[in-house]
Amino acid sequence: MKVLKRQFNEHTHFPFELAYRNTKGPKSELPDHFHEWCEIVYIYDGNGTFFINNTFYSMQKGDLFIIPGGTIHHTLPDADKPLTSSAIFFDATIITHDFYQDLFSYMYAFEQGKQLNDYKLALDEQEQYAIEAFFCNIQTEITNQAIGFQSACVHWLHMILLAINRLILKQQKEALPAFEKGPKWIHNIIRYIENHLIEQLTLSGLAREACISPEHFSRVFKQMTGMNVTDYITTKRIIKAKELLLNTDDTVALIAEKSGFYSTPHFYRMFKRYVGKTPSHYRKHS
Repeated sequence: MKVLKRQFNEHTHFPFELAYRNTKGPKSELPDHFHEWCEIVYIYDGNGTFFINNTFYSMQKGDLFIIPGGTIHHTLPDADKPLTSSAIFFDATIITHDFYQDLFSYMYAFEQGKQLNDYKLALDEQEQYAIEAFFCNIQTEITNQAIGFQSACVHWLHMILLAINRLILKQQKEALPAFEKGPKWIHNIIRYIENHLIEQLTLSGLAREACISPEHFSRVFKQMTGMNVTDYITTKRIIKAKELLLNTDDTVALIAEKSGFYSTPHFYRMFKRYVGKTPSHYRKHS
């Protein structure tokens, strides 16, 4: 089974990458669907659909997306209007966590997005200009690599996060409505999987739930989410297991059960395959 996970160098002393102003059509989109680093995506031009953690969003000029680590996501660029975007990938360890007097957190946007399942900001013209300038500054630093360029990249990342957090607080939006892309059954099935992770989920059973053939179900599900059904379900279970490992004192066996794995050995095998570490090692070192 292919693990659909974007790989970064976990041992680098500078856990930061920038993909600047790339244009992608449907055939050039990479099959990367989740990773441990945080991600910020900004759209310069084009149209498409962004699937992020159970929700479909429309994509157009001026949209900005905040994707926490360990979140399933997949883009569907429009064939007639390919997407041009920039993306920043970074490990949260490079972010300043001093709160000072106002208890401000640069990672607020990611915490809020995960809590509300809301990952999109639509920027006005002035806000677009500011964000584009920040991305341009980072690209200039990476290109020139003058002394201190890595510190400069982190500085501009902090400025982007500050701007994003202020926008979120200014708008005080509760949640962005889901973008109804594709058939209604795909939205219902995604919610069904989320609510029944601990149960036995199979392609044939989900197809029956959606009242369509397994072949059609499999094709459309892969097209919309970027993953086949088995990989999607396993990835969701792994994400849930990681949260339980970090936030509870439950035994590994109990976490395996709560995450929907039918046995502890099977859980160990899948966790090591998808995360690259055993559950115990992940809990101890994260």
